[in-house]
Amino acid sequence: MPIHRPVHCTVLLIGTAMAAPAASLFFQFPYHFQLTRASEGSSTIFSIVFVLPASVDSHLVESFQLLSKKLALAIDSLQTQRGYFAEQERIMRSALDEFEAEVSSRPESDQSFLNIPWDTIRGKSALAELLTKVFMDVGRTGVVQVFVDNFIEVGFCVQSRALAHAHLTPKNRAEIDRIVKKIRPYHGILLLEDVWPSPDANPSVTLLLKHCEPDRSILDMSTASGIPLLQVFLIVRHLLLWARAVVVYPLCNTNVYSSATLPKPLGR
Repeated sequence: MPIHRPVHCTVLLIGTAMAAPAASLFFQFPYHFQLTRASEGSSTIFSIVFVLPASVDSHLVESFQLLSKKLALAIDSLQTQRGYFAEQERIMRSALDEFEAEVSSRPESDQSFLNIPWDTIRGKSALAELLTKVFMDVGRTGVVQVFVDNFIEVGFCVQSRALAHAHLTPKNRAEIDRIVKKIRPYHGILLLEDVWPSPDANPSVTLLLKHCEPDRSILDMSTASGIPLLQVFLIVRHLLLWARAVVVYPLCNTNVYSSATLPKPLGR
């Protein structure tokens, strides 16, 4: 006779769309693990869900599914090591129970003045605060760079959103890959911001950035750094996918350049 273990399901909803529920899509990456500390022999399924407008492009669907997967894998790893998820779930449930008890103890006329408990939950739960930061960052800049429990790094980029934030023409991953195929050794790259990789990044990335100048071609950077040309192309692709750089022709002293980002009349 089969033994059916109790299954507990938790849904972490961290993104909402500015649309009616009927016009929304839910994207998630369900993850399953067994809790050994809180309830021995029980199983837990948790999902990190993003709610997006139903009209979004397919590349955005894939992007948010990937982000949900990265977060789920990081949380699962910490749960295995130190029971991270079980602890954070208890904290969030406790804060919610306190709020519900306060609501039930007040007359109906006073309940409308109570704040939704999300601020309290974020203040008590590191996971809730982390997911809030992820949601805010991906909506504002399109780039997520966080450490789950100050231990596991999660990096992610929605290329179209990140390029729009940099006031450039939005492009998805497939469009950027098509651009990469057209890059030649005589092209150069222009960094959009100060870029410095994390300590565990490939040392070649750090080395190339030291030789990255707007007046140098990709071939010049390869020669100066000693990095093979093919590997330089791979690093350039990485910078493009993270919206950290754009492809340009190397700057030349004999050329005349102007900026069209903020059109203003010339002063007399």
